[in-house]
Amino acid sequence: MKAQPPRTPKHAAAQDVGHPISVVAERAGVSPDVLRVWERRYAAIEPMRSAGRQRVYSDAQLARAMLLAEATRHGRNISLVAKLPHERLEALLVADGAARHAAMASGTRLTAEADNAAAEALACVAAFDSAGFEFHLRRALATQGVLHFIDDVVPALMRQIGDAWHAGSITIAQEHFATAAVGALVTDATHTAPAAANGPAIVMATPASERHMIGAALAAASARLAGWSVTQLGADLPLDEVPSVVARTRARAVALSVVYAPDAAATSAAIGRLHDALPDDVPVLIGGSAAATVAPASRTRVRVCGSLREMRDALGLLAARV
Repeated sequence: MKAQPPRTPKHAAAQDVGHPISVVAERAGVSPDVLRVWERRYAAIEPMRSAGRQRVYSDAQLARAMLLAEATRHGRNISLVAKLPHERLEALLVADGAARHAAMASGTRLTAEADNAAAEALACVAAFDSAGFEFHLRRALATQGVLHFIDDVVPALMRQIGDAWHAGSITIAQEHFATAAVGALVTDATHTAPAAANGPAIVMATPASERHMIGAALAAASARLAGWSVTQLGADLPLDEVPSVVARTRARAVALSVVYAPDAAATSAAIGRLHDALPDDVPVLIGGSAAATVAPASRTRVRVCGSLREMRDALGLLAARV
């Protein structure tokens, strides 16, 4: 019988061909922590090991990581795509891409769909129609995907609610009814992605006197979908409480939502003190309609994010620095 060549140990093969986890994370646009979760919890990728027991990814594994990252960025749940064969995953992304291009064909279709879904939900507010309100929003979530839902549909609805309240066409009670229902749906939508218990940590809050939580809830949902582990501190928080939470959770970023700033100077000063009390490698991301008015210009690690997409981009760059 012809002698068979000896098998090459798995770790030895990794020495000849492979990419370290930092390279794979950067190419895929996710954090190394997310890759580790995909490996441990879902067996989505099984990297080799170097002689020093470091993870090393082959070209094929790198390509798979990029496909999985692309799928999750467009709303696919990692638990549902983790075991798909490479060819099936590629076909799914092609189909998803074709659907998105078709939706964008008119140039404004997604925006119009978001506005229409928001208007249909808003029409249920006057009658306190919980079932109708939830139906229209859940339909938008199901048909347009979770990222489009939190990026476009909910912001469109909150704008319409604000305009209606200022115009006097809805009452304070109706505004509170709608806001509470939206907050519950945003939290529910976030659960389409697994909790990133091992992802990089971020602390979310709103400054003192800021009681509007929808922006913070959207930011938390967006960060969680991007693979971050979120500690949500709620509304109306004195910012001098945040540094101790950052230390305890080992957070790599702080995000603040500021919609109304009745005393912009005081809020700006508080954000400046927060910045100075944080470690030098922890940035402060600020979003919301009043973000630009309260961001202290002299603090280099304070960044105003004009959209949830911009915040995710900032978090992606931060997560890659491992």
